[in-house]
Amino acid sequence: MRYLLLLLIPALLAAQGQRPRVAIAQLSHESNSFNPRMTEHADFPQRALSPVPAVLDDWARSKDTVSGFVIGGRRENFDLLPTFVAAAIPRGPVSAAAFERLTGELTASLKKAPKLDGLLLSLHGAMVAEKYPHGDLEVLKRVRAAVGPAVPIVVVHDFHANIAPEMIRHCNALLTFKENPHVDTQDRGIQAARIMAGIVSGRTMPVQAVAKPDMVYNILHQNTFAPPLKPIVDESKRLEENPKVLAVSVSGGYQYGDAEWMGPSVVVVTDNDQALAEREAQRLSRMLWETRDRLAVNLPEPDTAVRQASAAAKTPVVLVEMGDNIGGGSSGDATFILEELVRQKARGWVVMIAEPARSSPRRSAWVSAPRLTRWSAARWTNCTALPCASGDACAACTTASGTSPRPLTEAARSSTRA
Repeated sequence: MRYLLLLLIPALLAAQGQRPRVAIAQLSHESNSFNPRMTEHADFPQRALSPVPAVLDDWARSKDTVSGFVIGGRRENFDLLPTFVAAAIPRGPVSAAAFERLTGELTASLKKAPKLDGLLLSLHGAMVAEKYPHGDLEVLKRVRAAVGPAVPIVVVHDFHANIAPEMIRHCNALLTFKENPHVDTQDRGIQAARIMAGIVSGRTMPVQAVAKPDMVYNILHQNTFAPPLKPIVDESKRLEENPKVLAVSVSGGYQYGDAEWMGPSVVVVTDNDQALAEREAQRLSRMLWETRDRLAVNLPEPDTAVRQASAAAKTPVVLVEMGDNIGGGSSGDATFILEELVRQKARGWVVMIAEPARSSPRRSAWVSAPRLTRWSAARWTNCTALPCASGDACAACTTASGTSPRPLTEAARSSTRA
């Protein structure tokens, strides 16, 4: 029924002599199921929606998916309509109250919009809500109910999406970023607008297939510019050279989102060729599965890592606590490496620890030595509190045998500026 309605859109637009009116919307969050701090409504800053020309100009200057929607939409001569655009930094699951309020605002903005010919929708793909393990799926269901079955929806996910197969039932095309690090966010937005143009013009009729190998890709192996993922991502790009293939996405999944469909996915969108979509999705899924023997995680324990860093001939050395990934919604307050630095009397080091209770997005935050001693039984000397550029708290410290705090302070300030 949906595809029958889509066939009518080009004729109606031509008869009315109108540009396609396409809405832009976003509700994006990467939710860490293991972080007990819920993400609330106030954590989602919303972008201004008017005046429309100035808003679109502002959005186009960014380098994200929404900017791609604007740039691509303008290339396709869409009459673009900003509706609801909000995103929060990674943290714990979205609370039930926040989820209901946010989805209510999103769907209300779509319902009160003038008649739409399409919707470009940015959803992260790894949202976990308090009552919905796959928050993005629930958002999409509500959006589909709000706009009706006739309005084409093209969704763009982050590379770290945990894609529920049901997603493709509620949208006309689903894409993810191809690259990690995410250097192609704008490109995927532009590609989504191009697919939307094909739909509203009647040139193409997207069909989709999703495949999910039974595996989890640790974030350590999710660099798409190196094996094992690079050859698979390169193949996805090669497939898109086929004019029958509208989009191919290989998502790495998000290991910090403890949901049923956690893990990598392949989504293939073709122009009315379901067999091709199914075949290529399964083939790329097998390519992912065949990398499983190369996915062992061999990381040193904190005591070994500190010894290796202390003995390193080249400096500086960066020690990363992979389990406390602040870019993936963790709290940023793990002290395992910190305690080893103190225990081993390491010299000349800088530690950055988040202290949300003292931080504010509007001012720099500070950490005091008493606070540090409550985190660890270690004895601290030469602690110098520093403001962190992000608003989180930082501390530059040395042990009694370490270097003076002045050069540490300067080094840390240089790193926050970068």
